[in-house]
Amino acid sequence: MALNLRNKFLLPTLAIVILGMLFSTTISFYNARGALETAIQGQIDEVTKGINRQMETWFKAIKQDIAIWSDTDAYQMRLSTKESVPGYDPNKGFVLDQMKQGLEKGPYYDFIGLADASGKTKGFNTRQEQGDVSDQEFYQKAMAGEIYFSDIFPSPYDSSPVFMAAAPVYGIAEFSLENTNQIVGAVYCIVKLSNFEEAYIDTVDVGKSGFAYIYNRSGNVVAHTDDSAIFKMDINAHDFGQTIMKRKQGTLTYDYEGVENIAAFRTFDETGWGLVVGVSAHEVFASVNTIRSINILLCLVITLLMGLCMWFLCGNFIIKPLAKLKEGLKDIAQGEGDLTTRLAVNREDEVGELSHWFNTFMEKLQKIIEDIKATAESLDGSSSELSRLSGTMSLNAENMSVKSNTVAVAAEEMSVNINSVAAATEQASTNMNLVAVAADEMTSTINEIAKNSEKARHITGDAVAQSDDASQKIDELGRAAQAIGKVTETITEISEQTNLLALNATIEAARAGDAGKGFAVVANEIKDLARQTAEATQDIKERISVIQGSTAMSVTQVEEISKVINEVNNIVSTIATAVEEQSVTTREIAANVSQASGGINEVSERVSQSSTVAGGIAGDIAEVNHASAEMSNSSSQMDMSATELTRLASQMNALVVKFKI
Repeated sequence: MALNLRNKFLLPTLAIVILGMLFSTTISFYNARGALETAIQGQIDEVTKGINRQMETWFKAIKQDIAIWSDTDAYQMRLSTKESVPGYDPNKGFVLDQMKQGLEKGPYYDFIGLADASGKTKGFNTRQEQGDVSDQEFYQKAMAGEIYFSDIFPSPYDSSPVFMAAAPVYGIAEFSLENTNQIVGAVYCIVKLSNFEEAYIDTVDVGKSGFAYIYNRSGNVVAHTDDSAIFKMDINAHDFGQTIMKRKQGTLTYDYEGVENIAAFRTFDETGWGLVVGVSAHEVFASVNTIRSINILLCLVITLLMGLCMWFLCGNFIIKPLAKLKEGLKDIAQGEGDLTTRLAVNREDEVGELSHWFNTFMEKLQKIIEDIKATAESLDGSSSELSRLSGTMSLNAENMSVKSNTVAVAAEEMSVNINSVAAATEQASTNMNLVAVAADEMTSTINEIAKNSEKARHITGDAVAQSDDASQKIDELGRAAQAIGKVTETITEISEQTNLLALNATIEAARAGDAGKGFAVVANEIKDLARQTAEATQDIKERISVIQGSTAMSVTQVEEISKVINEVNNIVSTIATAVEEQSVTTREIAANVSQASGGINEVSERVSQSSTVAGGIAGDIAEVNHASAEMSNSSSQMDMSATELTRLASQMNALVVKFKI
């Protein structure tokens, strides 16, 4: 659902105010709650300290009493005197008087008794009890020399909370009042806790729901402002009780039977008993909760009053002026379009400034509409003139198109004729070029033949010279082969002499017997070497003979080749001379053909240029024709645009008429 302007101002503002006040109230509430909780914790902690001091004072008095009793002469004499002594009477002397005085001195003493060294009781009190306490812890501790305090337990007579105190009794010498170091018994008493409870627990005043209780070493409650909880409540059965037993002293907040409590606790150092003083958190924070409720109510009242004020102020100073502005704009949009409407500017705030700028906007809008009206009238006249000009342009374009078509046909015929002449000239030029190319190729071929003939003449000359040189070399080779033959003959003679010498050495070695065996081996080797030398020399001789034969044949063949080469050289010289003469003639023919081809090419180029010009004329005429067509189309479009402008001018006039200017 869309919100109006009043609600858009009102709702966020009220939401911020409510949230701010709630935040402030919440912070104040928790700060006050914390401060009050701290104060209450401090107060009840002071109460526990006071009760603890009273407990310490009470225990000190009990300890003094039991110490005095343990040093009382009547008790010492009673326990030191044997029953076999003549005149022994347990009910005589000062024993009974001392016990009565002790009970009268402390109303919290329920029983005072004596026990001798064997554990038999010698007590004198209102109950006149006697028995054996040797197995009791208090007796055993006292006989060990300690002053003993038991834990609190229910009295066997009326179930009230009590505890026992005991001290050793030292003996005295017969007929003397001096103490000895021998423990002859114990004095003990039962102390009622009810007196202390009535004096210090029941009188605890911490609000209407304040409470206090004492628990023994086992965690059982033994004194409580609510008597029904005595020996019925065990704090170990609850989480808060376990915390108390573990921490010994301090403060905490806990729930017990659905009720939140704030408590301080402390443990008596000498006995191990504990004290808890507390109060209901609901009572403690009742005033703070009341203040919180009042603050919330005030927040709602202030928010309501603020909302009413904002509703009135927004309606009179913002909504009404804006409504007038809305009506003015609505009249412009849906009514007669009166642009002369103006808002009254009689305020100096943002609404007055908005009215001022609305009037300024209306003045400018009125001026714009007047300008649009004048422009529409001018546009109507201009569109009519434009329509007339477009009709004239369209007619001229059609005339120009007809004339350009006639010129295009003539140019096309001229271009066809020029193309025919150009084709014939091009064919002649092509044929002349073929002749010129053939002449050039023939000239090149003749020149190549001349070059090759000259080269052949030089080659044959070189061949003649080289054949002469080869003939000389072959002659020298024959002479060298003959010289080698003589050398081989000499080597053959040497090998024969060596063979003969080896034979003589073999004979001499045979004569020498064993001493000549080594020489015989050498002689055999020399003989074998001489044989190999003779064989190699014979082989060389045979090969030289073959070389000499081949050399003689080569000399004869070289001489014949030299003659043939000389004849070829003469023929080549004759061919070269004839080719040179033919080359001169061919060059003259090629020059003449080239000149003729150049003339034909020039004619062909002129004809081609004429054809190109004719084609260009035809193309230009075609472009003129195309431009004429486009001009005609543009004239038609211009005419349509002029018609559209006339229509738009009429529409603008119709719109402007709706406004009162």
